[in-house]
Amino acid sequence: MTFLHSGYNSKINLSAKDMLEISQEISRNFTPCFSSWMPELVEKIRLSPKELLDIGEEIGRDFAPKASCNTPEVTLLPVDPGHLYAYWNLGSSREITTPDNERKDRLTLRIYSQPDEQSAAVETISWFDVAIDSPKTQQQVSLPSPVDDTAYSAAIGKCCADDSFIAFAHSNIIHAPHGATAWAQDHQNSTYCLSKNASGQGISK
Repeated sequence: MTFLHSGYNSKINLSAKDMLEISQEISRNFTPCFSSWMPELVEKIRLSPKELLDIGEEIGRDFAPKASCNTPEVTLLPVDPGHLYAYWNLGSSREITTPDNERKDRLTLRIYSQPDEQSAAVETISWFDVAIDSPKTQQQVSLPSPVDDTAYSAAIGKCCADDSFIAFAHSNIIHAPHGATAWAQDHQNSTYCLSKNASGQGISK
């Protein structure tokens, strides 16, 4: 490379080769660095309808949310001053037995009532049983002599031959709406307990 100087009016004569070398050097030293990696082209995968169905079923089995239905539960909803509605899910204990031994060892909804769920003493709690002889998981319950400010709760379980009660689940506590109502109760399917002693056994009639 030759440089010619003539005072302030210097003139640089560059050959085509010199220009190419300078250009390459500038490119090497000053050009921003970019990744030279380019994604490879992936061959398009064609799946048959059966293969797509199999993949969808596998995704459903492995990743679908699993709803827990093995825990027994019972929920009460107030309807009017004389009625409430009970909904339940027995999980793995869904069988409803109707043995010949009258009401013993059969699925039962036990309704508890007390004047107020916060201030009432345990001794004032009364209850009555409603036999469940239907495969339905809900039932309307008539309340005996409904009184304002009475709290209600429930347990679902089995009444055994020795008069014991095995509870599968306990419900929420509710208040029936205030007001008068015409009361009717199915005496054939219900057993009432007016009081409850320390052992949990009631006096039924």
